[in-house]
Amino acid sequence: MLLVFYFHGGGLRGGGKDEIQFKEDFLELSNKEVALASVGYPLKGDLKERKDIFETEMRMLIFAQAFQAIEFLNKQAADYNLDAERTVLAGSSAGTGFSNCLTYVKRLV
Repeated sequence: MLLVFYFHGGGLRGGGKDEIQFKEDFLELSNKEVALASVGYPLKGDLKERKDIFETEMRMLIFAQAFQAIEFLNKQAADYNLDAERTVLAGSSAGTGFSNCLTYVKRLV
């Protein structure tokens, strides 16, 4: 089964995995044997108390955790009847940036 990862928008400051743009369209895909994984990630506010990291490092921590979600489901693909070779990354706003970057990182790893 094809797997679509969705990353929400919010400029890394807001939003959440329950806030899916075009939600009805994505949910309709489940009728076509497509699985949707809406991925949450830490927001800048969640990491604000960490005075030891700079803005760039904060973005990299968020990015790394989003990538871990992809790795996790790809490793569990057989358990969920998913095809790890047929993965789509999508998102809105900041989530679009994540999906674009993660597409290339996945190819390099």
